[in-house]
Amino acid sequence: MPYALIGFYGLINENLARYSGLGKGDVDLLMEAVWEGTKALHSRSKAFHHPRLLVRLDYREQRQCGYFVDKLRFLSKKKEKEIRFSQDYTLDINPWLQEIGRQKNYMEHIYCRVDHNLPLEGFPTLEDLKKELKGFVKEPEKLDFIVD
Repeated sequence: MPYALIGFYGLINENLARYSGLGKGDVDLLMEAVWEGTKALHSRSKAFHHPRLLVRLDYREQRQCGYFVDKLRFLSKKKEKEIRFSQDYTLDINPWLQEIGRQKNYMEHIYCRVDHNLPLEGFPTLEDLKKELKGFVKEPEKLDFIVD
């Protein structure tokens, strides 16, 4: 497969985190490991892969947040087998953002790390995405937005 976007999700159970002693530093290290580990993973079958978008949503209280990967839409004018680069498609995250917007009253913190080459539908610049995400948290410092 010459090019693919692979979505995955996970969650941190606050009850198990308390039991195991998981702290903020551990979670920060996990985020760094997912991003950097994806870049550093080399194999013959997955050459030159690169992380494109990593988002962590922290809620003020325990909440069923749902599966967000199915809210992302892959858009391209090229046929699937012709896609080779991030410039060959756009990622429509608007349905995902609408879902987050419905839950913004419960949002404590958002961590977003995005590749500078990721083309996003409706967001001419990544600064536009940052502004959108800021609207989902009560205080601007509750958004960590990293462009890689």
